[in-house]
Amino acid sequence: MLNNLLLSGFGPGLLALLSGVGQPRVATPLTPLTPLSPLSTSPASVDAPTLALHVARVHVGDGTVLTNATVVVRGGKVVSVGENVPPPEGALLVELEGELSPGLIALRDFSTARGENVDSTRNIMPTADLALAFDKRHRDVAALSAEGITSVVLAAPGSELVGGLAAVVDPGSGEVTKRKALLCIGAGTRALSFNRYPTSTAAQYAELDELFGAGESVYGQAKQGGLPLLIDVTDRADVQRAAAFAKRHGLKGALVGAIRWGDVAAAVKDAGLAIVVGPIQIGGFGPAAAEAVRAAQAGVKIGFAADSPDNHPALLRATAAQCVRAGMAPGAAVRALTGDAASIAGVADRTGRVAAGLEADLVLWSGAPTDLTSRILKVWSDGQLVFEAAPNASSQGGQE
Repeated sequence: MLNNLLLSGFGPGLLALLSGVGQPRVATPLTPLTPLSPLSTSPASVDAPTLALHVARVHVGDGTVLTNATVVVRGGKVVSVGENVPPPEGALLVELEGELSPGLIALRDFSTARGENVDSTRNIMPTADLALAFDKRHRDVAALSAEGITSVVLAAPGSELVGGLAAVVDPGSGEVTKRKALLCIGAGTRALSFNRYPTSTAAQYAELDELFGAGESVYGQAKQGGLPLLIDVTDRADVQRAAAFAKRHGLKGALVGAIRWGDVAAAVKDAGLAIVVGPIQIGGFGPAAAEAVRAAQAGVKIGFAADSPDNHPALLRATAAQCVRAGMAPGAAVRALTGDAASIAGVADRTGRVAAGLEADLVLWSGAPTDLTSRILKVWSDGQLVFEAAPNASSQGGQE
């Protein structure tokens, strides 16, 4: 599917990540003491054993890395994490080879929806509940888990002016983490059509100003700070208009869909918005990663989109890796994939970091998460193993 020449600059791991070649994958239970099936949709049992996962490095999700660390998991949640600490009495010690991180979070995705997240007949659907489009039995679920993705924002694609209420879902557990998490707004050219109102940018923003100016229903909730927006934009002019619109109405949230962020980062920051980058195709628009890095350096909070199944879900991490290659610090890229992404999605109190009280959404890597020679070895969702690589996929990658 991808030209090998386009992959040569990233080392041998990327072709395997994007095509699956040389990476046979199977899902198996963690231990006989974990009786639930790997893709069980049941919550982790409080009667399950307390696990003490000992690993050389833990990427916490806030930019810090712990060494010689132990992560204690019980009942699907992280109980404690620390360096150079013994496992608690009675815990089952599990020695892991590699590096541990929080599960990755895709800040926009269309997996499992099968077209149920769009409606060509209506352009304004403020109360459409996109959680209803989540099909936990869909084959997309396994593909997401195999790429270390434990949370996705199931969203509208930006082809409607108001596309409905995005949901944060956990593909591994099959649970909806948060319904009505963000209001999807189409503020770019993708929401314009010659045969459906609005047909012009001027009409588009006039309608948005009227809806949010009246402040009824979800629009009022957004103006009061209780509902962030996920605003689809296309180019720099869209970004500037959307940032001004958000500032005008006191709205918070994130912009997604553009490529050139650097020149307009100041306007985005001034509006208090985050940006969702990608996915950046391998061999695609050259400066795309550098543009994202410029925005991050300007102080804008960054996250990443997968937009699968239109794109391979491996592009989520590959996009972050391209940003690292363009100058982003590896720790900042991991934070954008995890902790910052959880904050943008409004689920930082549930997931996104390896921290006490949060869900045990974890990924074990053979090396640093943003090194594309690193392999995904195991993925846990709510403390349950949802993916395990075959033994011959455990070669070691580089260090961060």
